[in-house]
Amino acid sequence: MNLYKTLWGAVGAGAPFADFRSAIPRIAEAGWNGVSVAVIAFQFDPEIGTLEELRELCASHDLGLSVMVHTFGEDVAGHLEHLRREMERAASVQPHHIICHGGVDAWSLEQAKEFYSEALEYEAETGIPVAHETHRSRLLHSPWQAMEILEAFPELKTAMDLSHWVVMAERLIHDQDAAIKLVASRAIHVDARVGHEQGPQVPDPRDPSWSNHLEVFEAWWDLAITSDQVVVPEYGPPPYLPTIPHTGEPVADLWAICDWAKDRLRTRYG
Repeated sequence: MNLYKTLWGAVGAGAPFADFRSAIPRIAEAGWNGVSVAVIAFQFDPEIGTLEELRELCASHDLGLSVMVHTFGEDVAGHLEHLRREMERAASVQPHHIICHGGVDAWSLEQAKEFYSEALEYEAETGIPVAHETHRSRLLHSPWQAMEILEAFPELKTAMDLSHWVVMAERLIHDQDAAIKLVASRAIHVDARVGHEQGPQVPDPRDPSWSNHLEVFEAWWDLAITSDQVVVPEYGPPPYLPTIPHTGEPVADLWAICDWAKDRLRTRYG
């Protein structure tokens, strides 16, 4: 198992580190195996550095790199055009793999098939594995739609993040074992974040009041995590991390949560 640190909430305005140059040495020192970054992050905060600089810093500290892409557009063709550009950008730094937030949850199965047929061709062209995330608002947003899509495309790989399915279904999805097992069997990337019925992230997974949810999620992760898996305890900053009313102060220390999750995952999976 390779534990990657998400740079979401770790680098940029309001985060512990202003840029990659200050963040990467600290991440390597803390015992992570790699980092994960979204292409879109560079649009929000160009001061953090460039993707090429990040690649060089990761290489110099023996850290792996995964890159996330998001698709946008007015229709399937627009999303595919955007996906091609984003994947070319991501592939230019030769990451370990690419994570894709693709398509729109409202599309029909035929539209989804059109999207994934092209997306798999793009993946073959780059030669870099692509993990399609089970994310709200996207094509794999629900267990039932994911089942249909994954059965139609046996070669499609996933980034498993079941926190989204739990909040979308508004229940711990014990009635969706078949879908969970199928997504887990295709996972090359796992976002190991504990969610709950009303949100994609519990306020603090160290809190004993969330121990039942932690145990449920860990049992799901057991289905997917292998010795060569990339796993990201992808706890995020506000508004994912709840804040105190009126002050806006986070209810917990995000860096400490991610470090605790890393150590717990390493103890559990080796």
